[in-house]
Amino acid sequence: MYIVCRLLLEKTFEDGGSEFCLTSGSATAPGYQSVNITLGGCSVLVGLDGGVVESETGGVDIPEGALSESENIAVGDVTEELPEEVDNATGFEVEELVAFTPFDLVFEVPVEISVSSTSQSRDGENLCYLEDANDTEWAVVDGAACTDGTCTADVTEFGIFATCVLVEDCNGDLGGFAYLDDCGECVGGNTGNAANYTIDECGLCGGPGYIEWYID
Repeated sequence: MYIVCRLLLEKTFEDGGSEFCLTSGSATAPGYQSVNITLGGCSVLVGLDGGVVESETGGVDIPEGALSESENIAVGDVTEELPEEVDNATGFEVEELVAFTPFDLVFEVPVEISVSSTSQSRDGENLCYLEDANDTEWAVVDGAACTDGTCTADVTEFGIFATCVLVEDCNGDLGGFAYLDDCGECVGGNTGNAANYTIDECGLCGGPGYIEWYID
């Protein structure tokens, strides 16, 4: 099945330079009452001499020589749907997620990123990241410096970053990867349980499955 979608976007340019932002738009698809789209964020064209890209929650300082060619760099909200293991993670308390894109970009030399949260400094705060929107496990950035709710680090690849604190997951493991499935059961990580293992053949959590019955 093919869906034809008509999309109208309004672009706002700042100072006629290399930055452009998508601020508003609408979409229609035949046969559908509504279509959800995600807007927001700015993209900056950064050349071989480097540059700075900033948003309300994060930023990156790209030095000269880090790029092998000019790239459109964006720092902003995560627009993709993340895996259940990340959305329901219990071993990592994360603040606002910041996407540094493109995800597959590798730098020739390290660049400095910064991520800020709305909370003040928390004990044991770290900078955590996902490689991209398909990654299922948070990792801690080695060497990151976190002070008063802001973390900075030198990285060679982009991804999704957030300030975080490691806590015991639902299985009791500090910084573990266990998470809560659709039935509220603790699965993944070191639990040995697969997601939704308590759902029966009828789609019921803890249900009896198929049973024999007859008319009396």
